[in-house]
Amino acid sequence: MQERPIGPLADALMQIGGHVTFPGKKGFPPVQVSGHLNGGAVSIDGSMSSQYISSLLLAAPYADKETEMEILGTPASRSYLDITVDVMRTFGADVKQFGSDRFVVSNCTRYAGRTCPVEGDYSSASYFFAIAAICGGKITVTNLNATSVQGDRQFLTALEAMGCRVTSSGDTVTVERTGNLRGITIDMSSSPDTVQTLCMVAAVADTPTTITGISHLKFKESDRITSTAEHLMKLGGNVRVEDDRITISPRPLHGGTIDPGNDHRTAMSFAALGLGIGEVTITGAECVNKSFPGFWETLAEVVQ
Repeated sequence: MQERPIGPLADALMQIGGHVTFPGKKGFPPVQVSGHLNGGAVSIDGSMSSQYISSLLLAAPYADKETEMEILGTPASRSYLDITVDVMRTFGADVKQFGSDRFVVSNCTRYAGRTCPVEGDYSSASYFFAIAAICGGKITVTNLNATSVQGDRQFLTALEAMGCRVTSSGDTVTVERTGNLRGITIDMSSSPDTVQTLCMVAAVADTPTTITGISHLKFKESDRITSTAEHLMKLGGNVRVEDDRITISPRPLHGGTIDPGNDHRTAMSFAALGLGIGEVTITGAECVNKSFPGFWETLAEVVQ
């Protein structure tokens, strides 16, 4: 986490009463926060991460006065802001949204406890859907909301476009591959956590795939664009990176060792690919515990 920049969030907090210092590298954790949450007008650059915006939104009901937030630049991972607002309203917050660049949060209505079922995570499910696409066959995942505002639900649309059959019933989604995969061109700016997973599927398709809207992936636990390209090429892949896009073209793949650099999503996406091409070793595998404790055990059950 100390590799993830939080400077824009610190700047915004200081506009509304916070005091933020960095004991180590400026703009990166660890961080010391004090001061008072005043509320009022605040502007924040959201082009690097939507998480900065989400954190301010979540805290805003407890400010001394109404918070008016202006988003500078195009928000990265825009769909995650929809999730944030949806959860806030579920728990009683008064949030008004004006387009994609302005939010107003009241300090008069605060959160109230309630029973809230937590829907399944499409980004975690994507690795298993990818296994069906990469290896052939069928996989079913339960506890998924078919009308969820999660942006990573778009992963299923991508798999359909590549030739997989996707069906849903209630909270169950099934992905099946019966023929060859074809490459696609797709904007994944609102589905950042499944970009690497889609790259793995693209690596075994018959025609090239281009994924756009991914420049903000440089600012995750690792530079996920560079890491994905380098690791795929290490396994024999044909990858080209340009600005905010990555293009993967067909080429025979082989096994190898992948060091995910402590990035949980790199480890899990290459695990899915490894099941398809074989002889892939992933070091530092415990990094998956950040978002999916028990991933390896679940994977073992799936492939039995």
